[in-house]
Amino acid sequence: MNDIELKEVIATVSTKVVHAVLGFLQNEQGVSLTDAISSTAALAGAYLLDNAGIEMQGLSPGSPIEVKLVSDEGPKILTLMQEHAASLGLNPDTGWDTLIPPEAEPSSDPLELAYLLKPVVTSIFEEFSVPADLRTGLMALTAVQFIFDGKDHLSPEIGKSLALTALIRGSHTVPLNPLAKFE
Repeated sequence: MNDIELKEVIATVSTKVVHAVLGFLQNEQGVSLTDAISSTAALAGAYLLDNAGIEMQGLSPGSPIEVKLVSDEGPKILTLMQEHAASLGLNPDTGWDTLIPPEAEPSSDPLELAYLLKPVVTSIFEEFSVPADLRTGLMALTAVQFIFDGKDHLSPEIGKSLALTALIRGSHTVPLNPLAKFE
């Protein structure tokens, strides 16, 4: 696949992922912007953790996990997010560590949403043969796109902080199974 074909695939996949996330999060009140930002960023973190190839069988869901690959690659993902923010006209240097006010907290746990979204998003990636090493970046870019698209409803500074917080949680936490509490 050449660069032009890759860019076309990425554009198509990104659009499909955005529609899948919005469709999944849609309820009677609409779509929670904070849930869209944080769940896509948490899913980026989960894909990064997947890329580490760590066997997590037997580890307690929701427990913290430290993986060298994640620690090494995390700053690169943040740089990618900053570059995309800049390309959209957002300040790439501020907001990532902004205190999130209670009213801007996601209405649902981003890790639970990421767990539930993952099969849907993974099927899109598989349909278009998106390699595992590109999935983290695509989800991180999607989170930044939600920040930009929602800038009239949520401060981009808070959106960036939500995204980074969720990315870190998603990449440093043994994946949750929110359905397990109902089994």
